[in-house]
Amino acid sequence: MPYFVFKGLDGPGGRSIRDRVRDAHRAHLRLAHEGCRFVSGGPLVADDGGDMCGSLLIFEAESREHVQRVLDNDPYKQAGLYAVTSLFRLNWTVGAPG
Repeated sequence: MPYFVFKGLDGPGGRSIRDRVRDAHRAHLRLAHEGCRFVSGGPLVADDGGDMCGSLLIFEAESREHVQRVLDNDPYKQAGLYAVTSLFRLNWTVGAPG
């Protein structure tokens, strides 16, 4: 199955949204989703290592649509965390999971 990478950049009030729904977001990613599996990821942080400012998530999925369904139901998205998002198919070569 192909891999997909999601990048979301937080909008205004991102810190309070993250604090409020982080546990639900993490639980959502760990669920079994039809045709889509969360592989790896984490928060993007400011250059000084301080505040979180976005998310980078990698999925293995049957299709882009399968990933989009998982993202659409993510508590972060539903809470309005992201101001800007992108989703790309990833040709993972170096360091790809076995």
